[in-house]
Amino acid sequence: MSLVEEESALPQSLLQKLYDSTGSSTGGNKGFLLVYVNSEGEPVISGKTENSCVEMALTKLLELSLKNDESLSR
Repeated sequence: MSLVEEESALPQSLLQKLYDSTGSSTGGNKGFLLVYVNSEGEPVISGKTENSCVEMALTKLLELSLKNDESLSR
């Protein structure tokens, strides 16, 4: 299975609302990663972050979460 990184077929207004609802009012920590299955049945990851630190933190959180789920299923 491969992961597709593509422009989201989801409405930009929806993604912008999601982005606007993240982070704190002081700034510097806005962002999200969204994983879903597109209309072709392929897994897609889409996201928007304010800076590379937020992107790295979200990526690491996703990695840790997947490792935790994997260890629980053994």
